[in-house]
Amino acid sequence: NPVSNSQADIDAAKLIVNGGIRTSLAFYSLLGLALGFLLVFRSNLSYGRYWDGRGFVGSLVKAARNFGRQVIYDIEDGPESGRLRHDVIRLVNVMFGITMLHVRRETDLSRCPRLQFLLKPEEKALLTS
Repeated sequence: NPVSNSQADIDAAKLIVNGGIRTSLAFYSLLGLALGFLLVFRSNLSYGRYWDGRGFVGSLVKAARNFGRQVIYDIEDGPESGRLRHDVIRLVNVMFGITMLHVRRETDLSRCPRLQFLLKPEEKALLTS
C-alpha cells in the first residue's frame, strides 16, 4: 500500500527530527575513527604521489643539466659552434617546458611562459599545427 509506505517515511523522519532514534556515543567514536583513518590514509597517499612526481622532475632537470654540460664541452670550436651550442641548450629548455605541459595534460603553449621567449615563430607554428 503506497499510503502506508509514505506514512512510514513520515514517521521515520519525525523520529529523526525529534531525537527519537537513540545512538550510543561509541557509534560516533567509531565513525570518527574510521573517517579519520580514511582521511589520513588519503593524505599520505597524495603526499607520496607529490614527492614521487617532484623526484621525477628533479631527475629530468638533472639529466637536462648534464646534457647541457656535455653539449658545451663536447662540441668542437668552429665558426658555427657558438650558435649550435645555444640552439641545443635552447631546445633542451623547450623540451622541459613541453614536458611540463604534457604532464599537466595541457595543449596551449601560452600556458608555459618559458616557451614564449624560447620558441621561434616557425617552431610555434609547427607545434600548434
